Amino acid sequence: MILKEIKYNELKEAIRVSFASDNDIKKFYDSSVSINSLEDIVEDIYKKITEYNNYDGRLIIKGAYYGEELIGYVVVFNNLLISFAMAVEYRKSKGTEFFELIKSDLNSNFFCFLWSINIRARKFLEKHGMKTIFSDNRIIKLQCL
Repeated sequence: MILKEIKYNELKEAIRVSFASDNDIKKFYDSSVSINSLEDIVEDIYKKITEYNNYDGRLIIKGAYYGEELIGYVVVFNNLLISFAMAVEYRKSKGTEFFELIKSDLNSNFFCFLWSINIRARKFLEKHGMKTIFSDNRIIKLQCL
């Protein structure tokens, strides 16, 4: 598996691939957003990511590839992991490798904010060594050292 930079026009497909078979995503998604379809998720994540272009810093968008197949994505802004996902069928077998690529890419010193409802992502990040350093009813902040 590798991470390589992709363009904005490839990001929507990476998001789509990552959540296409995820039947549970609505349970973990931002509760302030009305989600009725996969395309709603793709558009909302894409919109949230592109909003980072309004801030000083470098937005890096990478696709996760297993061989030639696009299986996920990672979006980083400075030392903040702002969005990541991988296709359902690879999450168990390639989850550790995926996280290690993220960690290596970010030099092992980064943060991630999640919606508190996103227990699945929190467990994934904690399983791979990130620590919760802040939590309230809406937001969780994790750090990797």
